[in-house]
Amino acid sequence: MLKSKLLEGLNHCFTERSDYFCAERVDFYAKMFGVEGFIRPKQIHGDHIEIDPMQNDSFEADAVIIMQKDRGLVMNFADCTPIILFDPVLNIAAGVHAGWRGTAAQIAQKTALKMIELGSKPENIRAAIGPCISKCCFEVTGEVVDALAPYCVYKPKGEKFMVDLKETNRRQLEDIGVIQIDILPNCTVCENERFFSYRLTKTDKRHNIIIALQ
Repeated sequence: MLKSKLLEGLNHCFTERSDYFCAERVDFYAKMFGVEGFIRPKQIHGDHIEIDPMQNDSFEADAVIIMQKDRGLVMNFADCTPIILFDPVLNIAAGVHAGWRGTAAQIAQKTALKMIELGSKPENIRAAIGPCISKCCFEVTGEVVDALAPYCVYKPKGEKFMVDLKETNRRQLEDIGVIQIDILPNCTVCENERFFSYRLTKTDKRHNIIIALQ
């Protein structure tokens, strides 16, 4: 599993193939993160944000803000961009699922803005952007580039484009004053032996972000 030094003070990890969250590991992770259970939203590539949801699962959201210590948060990924936001001053955190559609909807930026509505200051919010399909492998059409404008970071490749979702999300966060951002270098396609990639293998398995407040 991977962690970001920038998120010191938050129990968190980006899992890999070897330690992804599954039924057999629920108790293991509950003990590791010191929680009674986990919130597990149904992710639909939208921009809906839940704040301390009452349900543990079976609700739709692509970003969840947690403000209580008794439940952790688990979200699933297999190429889409995993983003963790953390305000150590208020001790609140969020998990964000940002595929290209979520990135086009500016879900990371909207989640940070929700945290600001809850009392966070932009300069206090820290972000870690985890393993996803990276600029070396994410080949798309102009339609996707247009959807990601004006923040899109890309390079032309013939009639198509190589898009950098990590940098695109960074730009969206920086635009509202979130400047403490750690970008992990890993690519789910290039490092498919470590991470799941739906684009490469059509797998139904997912690696995760797991977070819990201390």
